[in-house]
Amino acid sequence: MSHQNFHLLFRNNFFIPLLILIFLSFSCKKDEVKPLYNSGTISGYVNIQEDNDGPVLVTASGPYGTKSLKVVRNPETSQYKFSFSGLGNGTYKISAKKDSFGTVDLYNIAVFGTDSVWASYINLYKLAKNPAIPASPTYESQDNYSLVFNIAPVNWKNRLLVFMSTKNDVSYNKYQAYSHVYIENDIKLKFEKARIFKPDTKVYFIIYGSDDLDGGYINSYYNLLIFSSINPEKHSQVFSAIIK
Repeated sequence: MSHQNFHLLFRNNFFIPLLILIFLSFSCKKDEVKPLYNSGTISGYVNIQEDNDGPVLVTASGPYGTKSLKVVRNPETSQYKFSFSGLGNGTYKISAKKDSFGTVDLYNIAVFGTDSVWASYINLYKLAKNPAIPASPTYESQDNYSLVFNIAPVNWKNRLLVFMSTKNDVSYNKYQAYSHVYIENDIKLKFEKARIFKPDTKVYFIIYGSDDLDGGYINSYYNLLIFSSINPEKHSQVFSAIIK
């Protein structure tokens, strides 16, 4: 055997086992991760801020998959109780939603060992489907407490919230402050200044409609107060003013 052939044989013998190992590493299915314990429980209550008896869909999402339940109202307590059992160790998100209502998401619900955990009380509110929202307010004036804008005549029938930020991508889940909006004589829009903004700061605003009773809930994913009755698709244009 020539020196060259011997070299080629050595090289081939070196790479063939390597190729086999690479092939096996991709073809072999990894073992699924299994929890140390799988007898944890998450329970809680949903309350509907309206006389509506349809079911509520509650979902628990965690490190080992997703479980869903359709729960109905208890006629004695008027509440919807849910309970997920057989959960493995880890951190879960609980979501509650209902047709024509907003969705509430609770994050970072931790289950250890055989824990029985109670989730925060969940309130669901009617979704603001077609709120009357001023499209593009124009700045008029301000004083020490409030900002005033001109709007096209609007038949104001629902609660409006304005969200504020020094960034122009402000939204209901990306803001630095919020305030209730007041409509005067159907052509003036007024809301309180947020004290966090210093004079000569340009602030951007956006308006959404919401349910009158919706006080918001702390959403730890956004680290903000989120109003679940807001329809994310229904809002004003982004407008702005210089704070004085």
